[in-house]
Amino acid sequence: MNSPDSSHLRGVPALAAWVTALLLFLASLVWLVSSGMRAGNADFISGMNGQDGTASLGQNDPGAVLGNLRAQDAAPVPVLSPSSSSASSSVHKDAAESEYVLSAAGLQGFYQSSAPDDVWTLDYAEPQIIAQLIRRGPPFPRLVTENVTVTWELASAKERGHSPAPRGRMLSVEDSWFQASIPLPGRREMSDPYQVVILRAMDKDGTPLAESAAVLATAPGFGCAHCHDNAGEAILEAHDRHQGTRFLERYAGGEIVACRSCHDGLTSTDKGEKAGRGMSVSAALHGWHAPYLTDMGANACMTCHIALGRAEKAPDEQPRPLFARDFHTERGIDCTRCHGVMEDHALALLKAEREAGQMPAAAAMAAIKPRFMPVADMDGRLPWIQEPDCTSCHDFMARPDLRTASAFNRWTPAAEGVGGLYAERRDDMLMVRCTTCHGAPHAVYPARNPLTENLDNIPPIQYQHLAAPFGSRKNCAVCHGRAMEYSAHHPLVEDGTAN
Repeated sequence: MNSPDSSHLRGVPALAAWVTALLLFLASLVWLVSSGMRAGNADFISGMNGQDGTASLGQNDPGAVLGNLRAQDAAPVPVLSPSSSSASSSVHKDAAESEYVLSAAGLQGFYQSSAPDDVWTLDYAEPQIIAQLIRRGPPFPRLVTENVTVTWELASAKERGHSPAPRGRMLSVEDSWFQASIPLPGRREMSDPYQVVILRAMDKDGTPLAESAAVLATAPGFGCAHCHDNAGEAILEAHDRHQGTRFLERYAGGEIVACRSCHDGLTSTDKGEKAGRGMSVSAALHGWHAPYLTDMGANACMTCHIALGRAEKAPDEQPRPLFARDFHTERGIDCTRCHGVMEDHALALLKAEREAGQMPAAAAMAAIKPRFMPVADMDGRLPWIQEPDCTSCHDFMARPDLRTASAFNRWTPAAEGVGGLYAERRDDMLMVRCTTCHGAPHAVYPARNPLTENLDNIPPIQYQHLAAPFGSRKNCAVCHGRAMEYSAHHPLVEDGTAN
């Protein structure tokens, strides 16, 4: 008679065989799924393989990524040499072995300078880059700022022969991220609409930890010349004629007219607080022009928020890149789905001004006919503080319906200030910024840059070989170093896509 122990031992080989078969099946399944994922992503990473068909993105430095971007036009792309004397071997390991992840994005996503020929100016602050350095798990990833220096270099200027190229050091903020304002070239020198910024992280001893790149999409001015000849002075003349100002006289005396010296914007919607002061620039400009740009849909937006890269005197000589370059555009979602058509967009801005006691706002509203929503149902909003809320469509419970998805009149809360904006938000743990994983506003991953297709996708391609948000397709290992069972950052709605 066999003992219980001997019976147990006889079952061991069978169990081992079963486990081996299961592992082989799972390995085959992983291979098949990953092959399908690569095929499904071919549109985003095509042209990035070596001539022999082998992947050329194995290194974890932006030089390997930038050097293999397929240029669709003459957009200058900086080349970073993996053998640079300043590079550490740890920076250039394969992504699977890298100790750190450095991800950066433009805070604005799209930046328009505002001084046509130095006649008037909106006096906008310089665009900013936000970056986070993550030390990968296991056991768990960790944000790193202590004893770390992150520098930036304007690679686009370097490519044009500026020596030395503009560079600087990023500031550590809240022991969580790094931030820097980037001084851009003057308006007449801004031939490149996509300024590439190289970022390098090093420890206190100067040893390189990580290197990456981000894009600042820029346009030298607004589309005033579409309607106004000699746009700078013509706008001052129109202002003098309609508002009784003396801007042309002041300009002739050598003064650059600062619009925000009067149009300083709302800080509160308390009734009467802004009575007698100028409306915000956004409310004034949209409110004035809405009657002239009615029934134009997204084309009204593009009249002023000009497409990037167009030559002023020869608009057909250069391609016309897109204002919004991400997958929303690919799926037919234009400006108006989030910001509203020109008429409704202007009315929401003006309503906040009227509620704050601005009587000129009421007069401007009377000249505008709402298109898709009665004014009574609109919530007035503060520009640059209350913007369309991503969670209006992305509620983490179901994927948005492309036919009906809209964020108009669903603004980020005024009480949260700029902290409620997508570019400033963090995950449910209040640690990882949305832009770290998803990219810049108007260029969230996967983005298609019209001059160099994957230029806006450098960080995710660099670290996970995929033009998609960090961690897409259960790729949590890009930061965690291992698979994860659930997301602590925010709930996930998985359907196998790259978004």
